[in-house]
Amino acid sequence: MTCSPEALSALIARIYDCAGGQEDWAPMLADLARFMGAERSLLFSLLPRPEHERLWVGHEVPPEALAEYGEYYHEHDVLLQTAVEQSRFHAGRAIADETLMPKRCFRSSEYYQDFFRRMGILHTCSGIVFDQDAPAGIPPALLVFYRGPERPAFTPKDEHLVELFIPHLQRAVQIAVQIDGARMLSAVRDRMFEASPYGMAVCSRDGRLLYANARMERILEAQDGLAYREGRITVSRERDQDTFLRALAACSAPPAIAAPREDAFRIHRPSNKTAYAVRMHRLPAWDRMLGLGVQAVACLQITDPAEDPRDRTEPLRRLYGLTTAESRLAAALARGDAPKKAAQRFQVSENTIRTQLKSVLAKTGVRRQVDLVLLISRLAVAA
Repeated sequence: MTCSPEALSALIARIYDCAGGQEDWAPMLADLARFMGAERSLLFSLLPRPEHERLWVGHEVPPEALAEYGEYYHEHDVLLQTAVEQSRFHAGRAIADETLMPKRCFRSSEYYQDFFRRMGILHTCSGIVFDQDAPAGIPPALLVFYRGPERPAFTPKDEHLVELFIPHLQRAVQIAVQIDGARMLSAVRDRMFEASPYGMAVCSRDGRLLYANARMERILEAQDGLAYREGRITVSRERDQDTFLRALAACSAPPAIAAPREDAFRIHRPSNKTAYAVRMHRLPAWDRMLGLGVQAVACLQITDPAEDPRDRTEPLRRLYGLTTAESRLAAALARGDAPKKAAQRFQVSENTIRTQLKSVLAKTGVRRQVDLVLLISRLAVAA
């Protein structure tokens, strides 16, 4: 066993590489086992659940043995039970099996006879990485090294070495959990952006486009008042461009002194279609660097009033059981048509439109046409 400071430093560095995802945990555990003069090693949770997969990884420990332990032998683990009974189950501590009970007692246990002996294990040294007072979201967990009967038992020196690794494993697992949480949050945000009925974008203070959902990309590709040039969002009309840049500048004020801000303005279109409706929200300070290489200061929400709203009424049809004709009328109203114009568009009488509108209001539980349009807008995210 090489116990040089260089060897220890290299192993500790590998532990943190695992936390950041640069290396898998299993090869690192293999190197820890070799350092400890053990044939096998295991990092495992005492509360096996899918979300704790990282805390069920081993070196030379068969998957079927892990399954057996989780299903049955964890209730017959005399070493763990003795550590708890002796009040020695505390995070940061390492315990060699011979300090818990005489070897003859361990050899006579069901745990050894039916489980360990089959795998050629006799000696163990367990490091308690997390106990019952672990941080939220992290279960009690152990780092265990195993030796066979032909190898010497673990000593107090071995316990001390394991205890050197435990604080780094604790921190590495916590870092990994935080990274996983940030990745999950990022994935959820991406999904919410893509599901939005609006064009959504995140910008830097100089208008650099940092993120855009698919709807926003289509708006920019159309180059009808808004475009994407040299990495930035540009506005075709000079007056609208000034308004856009002023709003970005306001969002760039230091978060410590800037109050929550939202701007609303229009961007006119060369095609003479109805102007885009733009809402610009200042991003809170803790959002500004999340996964981005430059500072994000604003989130844009762009509505295209000229867009065909048929898709936006689909949730309404599914939720409230609208007929095809009723759904078609709801789409027209959401587009801004008056009932008379809808009757002309669909070549039916105004009485028919009024009857359909009355049915739509009854099914959706709203009283007025304006409330129906608001409901369609609110449900659009579910489309």
